Amino acid sequence: MPSRLPRIYNNLKFAGSIALVLAAILAPRPAHAILTNGENAIDILGQFTSPSSDATPDYAKNCINNGASPIGFGFASQDSLIAFDSIHHRMFIADCSDSRVLVFTLTIGNVLASKAPANVLGQTDFVSCGAAITQSRMSCPVGLAYDGTNNRLFVGDQQNARVLVFDTSTITNGMNASYVLGQADFISSNRVTTQSGLSGASGVALDSSNNLFVADTPNNRVLVFNVAPGSIANGENASHELGQPSGASAFTTSAAATTQSGMNLPYDPVIDSTNGRLFLSDQSNNRVLVFSTASISDGMNASNVLGQTNFTSNGGATTQSGFSTPLGVSFDSVNNRLFVADQSNNRVLVFSTASISDGMNASNVLGQTNFNSASPATTQSGLDKPIGVAFDVTNNQVYVGDSANNRVLLFSTSSISNGENASDLVGQYTSLTSTATVTYTKNGPNNGPTALGFAGDGEGLALDAVNHRLFVGDGNNNRVLVYTLNTDNSFPAGSGGHTASYVLGQPDLISNGAAQTQSGMNDPSDLAFDAANNRLFVADYFNGRVLVYNTSSITSGMNASYVLGKAGFTGSGVGSQASIGGPTGLAYDSANSRLFVADFNNNRVLVFGTASISNGENASNVLGQTNYTNTGAAATQSRMSSPAGLALDSVNSRLFVADSANNRVLDFVTASISDGMNASNVLGQTNFTNKGAATTQNRMNSPSGVAYDANNDRLFVTDSANARVLVFNTKKITNGMNATNVLGETAFTSVTPATGQANLWSPGSMYFDPGSSRLFVADPVNNRVMIFDGSYLPSWTPGYE
Repeated sequence: MPSRLPRIYNNLKFAGSIALVLAAILAPRPAHAILTNGENAIDILGQFTSPSSDATPDYAKNCINNGASPIGFGFASQDSLIAFDSIHHRMFIADCSDSRVLVFTLTIGNVLASKAPANVLGQTDFVSCGAAITQSRMSCPVGLAYDGTNNRLFVGDQQNARVLVFDTSTITNGMNASYVLGQADFISSNRVTTQSGLSGASGVALDSSNNLFVADTPNNRVLVFNVAPGSIANGENASHELGQPSGASAFTTSAAATTQSGMNLPYDPVIDSTNGRLFLSDQSNNRVLVFSTASISDGMNASNVLGQTNFTSNGGATTQSGFSTPLGVSFDSVNNRLFVADQSNNRVLVFSTASISDGMNASNVLGQTNFNSASPATTQSGLDKPIGVAFDVTNNQVYVGDSANNRVLLFSTSSISNGENASDLVGQYTSLTSTATVTYTKNGPNNGPTALGFAGDGEGLALDAVNHRLFVGDGNNNRVLVYTLNTDNSFPAGSGGHTASYVLGQPDLISNGAAQTQSGMNDPSDLAFDAANNRLFVADYFNGRVLVYNTSSITSGMNASYVLGKAGFTGSGVGSQASIGGPTGLAYDSANSRLFVADFNNNRVLVFGTASISNGENASNVLGQTNYTNTGAAATQSRMSSPAGLALDSVNSRLFVADSANNRVLDFVTASISDGMNASNVLGQTNFTNKGAATTQNRMNSPSGVAYDANNDRLFVTDSANARVLVFNTKKITNGMNATNVLGETAFTSVTPATGQANLWSPGSMYFDPGSSRLFVADPVNNRVMIFDGSYLPSWTPGYE
């Protein structure tokens, strides 16, 4: 900053004032700093070192619902996610999303002694969730197989394209694996198609001859490794291959096929040792293949098929014999039954396999009351995308990994009735810290949601500066959290300061069900606040509407007062002038009582008059289209493609539109609006017809959020695919101008999505608080909101002070 003293001296009007001026200059300034490239965030919402306390922020964690939870799961995609050790009385559950395997203690009768795990593999503690490639860490473990004879656990470490082998004679949290298959060492994760390499390890199964069958899903094959103790070696070659041709091309091809020997995304092998059979779910062929393991040869034919009447058909079906994306399988050797998780049909089919015929009917179904229904449910009997099954032969019960419900259900199978209730569950409780009471109607990841964490999906942000409240949209939890602030709109210090006080969209802070009702939501994407009338606008994305709440007083789960985009709260349609295909961005114009709504799916921005709101009212204007019936995308001066975030400059009557698919921000002068009018300027491109993405000081890649700083005439743009926020000086805009600063990166040409105090990962919505100069940035992939000091000290101007 230029020296101020000479300028001040020239303006002195009387002697003896120098001391007074110096005192003014040297007086302490507010604790703000000039915004710098790549600066650290000063605060955070959503991630803390404790799952139940906000005392200590954690910038290195990115768990869903401030997990991982010591008693919940963060399922994402598993298959054989459960393995039993009936000898030492332990149960292993793979938790893909939290990159860990939980170890539960069983009683001598092999029932759960406690629903709280005793140990964890893949993480050093029960609250960490990050993925890594080391001897002790994992990245989305999915397949499990236990070797009771030699006390070993085999873990399909899917995203690291390897199988880890643990000696489980004794287990300590975060202990090292003993061996690795699929990679030459513990620090490599190469995806290859070779005799020793893998492209993704899904299910694993071990037979009595120490043959380990590994579903190498992306390579459309199953590799067979000899893992006998004393001969197993890191990175060893497979001895056989199923799913690909034998001969000269063995171990080097990966083509998908619908034949007697071919596969299309094989997922979960399971062994029937008594009858010498291998059952394998062949996901994209909607079938289960049956192989004889008496003699294994490369590329051998399957002996039977379930789910299809022959080996060349692959259509999905919801029938007594058909599948739709089968994943996990488990075998009951005592009763000769096969359990198949039929994922897309939201059920488990049970087959009697004493005698197998191609395309035979299932004998029973779990998760549905009959063989022709496929509705997902979060109930005691319902399932939502089951992916893993494990049979407990000791107690004649089956464990079902119910992935979208983030839980494991237990069904008694001594006598199965179609659609029967589960007898128990693991992973969902009425308390965030206690397993005392299970709940069959909750399904959040990590036993969530919580009052502390998010399940991010482009969270919206809005501030009520008068009543000192911050609103944060929590998309995947289908809710809006309400935080109580200090009178200066800062967060209260100490315990509870970063804990939500209320919730909208849900009846309480631990529910997350989607709904289209007067009080429910389905993926809220953005927020806007009307301070004059105490109204909160919520873009309810998947319901295609905007909810309007009267926030004069707030109670959790309260009803909205009005709805835009629908004729009523329960989904009645409206004409094209009033309908909203998918609201992603909101901006409120208090001076003119107007609400701008980015209609992502219809490639337009609708303008609604809000002086007097009525349900399903027509928009008064449209931008991006010349009329209300056109919906096509384009890159011109007046058209858009997937508009996302909006920001308003009320002083200069400017509306900024993040035109995400065109990789630009459009600037409209809104003093007078006409339908389909041209934008005045463009940022991110040098002209109105270019739309290519780039990573430079003046280019963008999928911008999604914008926020305006009226104090300093700056525009903040979340450049999502570049993992950064760009800052533009908008006092005088020129097309394609350079940004002045960047957050999330230290330079304008780097793209490093990360989880750290200075990092971002596909940032979404933003809010700038002019009172505190703080910038709130939703960082949804990291399940958090980052808070930056966005202060700016202008250059010295004579007479300014």
